[in-house]
Parts: sequence; structure tokens; C-alpha cells
Amino acid sequence: MTSMTAVNGMLPLAYGIGSGADMLKPLAIAVIGALFISVLFSPVAIPTVYFLLLPDLKTSTVLKIFICMKPKQPEFFAFDL
Repeated sequence: MTSMTAVNGMLPLAYGIGSGADMLKPLAIAVIGALFISVLFSPVAIPTVYFLLLPDLKTSTVLKIFICMKPKQPEFFAFDL
């Protein structure tokens, strides 16, 4: 959401609207591209790094739930459902 706000703020500069915008147009285009790439790259890179650096995550219940595998059910419940 903050990236979208920053991109929307850079759009007038990228379009070249206003006085002196021609000088800042390449900067605005570069910032918009970097924000777009970071939004696409972050959800892939961060989980991959965690998965590679922390081997115990490969067998964790949270990861099994995240990748839609059925986690092992507990042996007993404290109450009946």
C-alpha cells in the first residue's frame, strides 16, 4: 500500500507535468520501476531465504499449513467437538 502511494506520487513527475519535471522524469521512472520490482520480488525472496537458512522450517506445522498440506492431527482433544 505504501508502494502504491509512492508510485502515485511519482506519476506526475513521470508524465512530465509541471515546471522542471523534465529534469526529474528519469528519476521518477527509475523509482517507479524499483518499487514495482520490489513489490513483486519481496513475497518470493523473503520466504525462500527463510526456507533455505532455517532447515527446521521444512518440517514445521506452519509451513505445512501454508503449502496446503494436511498437518498431523493431535492424539487427543481436551474436549469433544
